[in-house]
Amino acid sequence: MPTADLHIKFREVKEIFESYFDTFVSLLHRGYPKSLELAKQHFQNVVSYNLSSGKRIRGVLVVLSYLVFRNKNDDPKRSLSFVYLIGWCVELLHAGFLVLDDIIDNSTLRRGQPCWHLTQANLNRGLIGINDGLHLVLSAKYVIHSLFFQNQDTVNLHMWKDQNNVCLKLCKLFDEISYKTCSGQCLDILSSNPNNQCLLNGKHNGLEFDSFTRNYSPSVFEAITHWKTGLYSFYLPVACGMILAEVDIDGIFENVQHILLRLGNYFQAQDDYLDCFGDSEITGKVGTDIAEGKCSWLVVEALKYLSPEQYAVLKTNYGKPDRESQQTIRNLYDAIKLPEKFKLYEKQAKTEITTSIQDFIYGDQFCIDPRDLFFFLVELLFQRNC
Repeated sequence: MPTADLHIKFREVKEIFESYFDTFVSLLHRGYPKSLELAKQHFQNVVSYNLSSGKRIRGVLVVLSYLVFRNKNDDPKRSLSFVYLIGWCVELLHAGFLVLDDIIDNSTLRRGQPCWHLTQANLNRGLIGINDGLHLVLSAKYVIHSLFFQNQDTVNLHMWKDQNNVCLKLCKLFDEISYKTCSGQCLDILSSNPNNQCLLNGKHNGLEFDSFTRNYSPSVFEAITHWKTGLYSFYLPVACGMILAEVDIDGIFENVQHILLRLGNYFQAQDDYLDCFGDSEITGKVGTDIAEGKCSWLVVEALKYLSPEQYAVLKTNYGKPDRESQQTIRNLYDAIKLPEKFKLYEKQAKTEITTSIQDFIYGDQFCIDPRDLFFFLVELLFQRNC
C-alpha cells in the first residue's frame, strides 16, 4: 500500500478511534464502590483533562499496525473494537507518563494549556498530580484485564486462536515497557545534574570530560532515547498491533524494534531541537531543556564544535533558569550553526532509517507490507513541527 494511501487510512482510523473515547472512559470508571465516589469524580476529571486532546498517534498506530500485520487470509470483517480499545490503553499510559514528566521537569504548559499538576497545586491539593499520573499509568493494564475477563462478548467477537496468550503477551509488554521507560526517565534526570556521574571518563572534541560535561556524551543521549523515548513511543504501539494480529515469526519483533528505536532516536533529537528553537504557539509547550541542563541532542552536538572560550560560556550558563542565561545558550547554538547542523543530521538520519526499512523483508503473509507502515512513520515524523 503506497504511503499516500496509509495517510488516508490514518485519518480514517483516527476518526473511528475518537468515537471509542466514551466507551473506553466508561470501562475505566466502572466498578468504583460508593465509598470511593469522591475519588472516582476526581479521576474522571484527571482523564477528561489529560486524555481529551493530543495527536493520538500512538493509539492510532496500534490499529494501523494490526491492519498491516494481520494475516491476509484472516476474515476482513472481523471486529476491530478490541483493537481500538487497546489503542486507548496506550494513549492512557502516554497521558500518565506526560503528567509525571511535567512534574519532574517543572513544566508549565502541555498542549497549550496549564500542566495538570499546576491546576491541582492552584487548588491547594499539593502533589496529588503524582498520584494522578500513576493512576493513569496503572489503569492502562487494569483496562486490559477488564477487556479480556469482564467483556467476554467483545473478546468473542474477535476470536483469537489463543486468547490467553494474547492477553499475557500484552500485559507483559505493558509491564516491560513501563519498567524500562521509568529507568530511561531516571537516566534523563540524573544526567541533567553535574553531580551525578553517568560517564566514568573520556574525552570529547579534545576536551576532558569534567564534572560538567561528563553526562553530555553521545552514549548517554543514545541511552536516554532508547529507554525513555523509543520503546514506549514507537515500539509499544506497533508491538501491540502485532500481538493482537497474533504474529509469531522468529526474530520479527526484534527486527521491528531495531527500526523503531532508530526512529525514536531521531524523534528525541527533533524534540530537543523544537524545545529550543520551536514556536511555543505551535508546540503548545515552553522549552525547559536549557534551564534544566538536559542531556539534549543540541548540547551533545555543541560539544563537538565549541572553542575553549565558547565552552566556558556554555559551562557558565547551561542549566541556569534565568532567561538571560537561556538566551546566551541559544545565541551560542546559533553561533556554531547548530540549526544548520541539525538539518544535516536530519538528512543523514532519514537515509539510514530508510536503508534499514528496505532491508526488512518478511514474505507476503501480511495484509500490507510492513515497510509501508515504517515509511509512513518516517514521512509523519520528518514533517512535524510540534
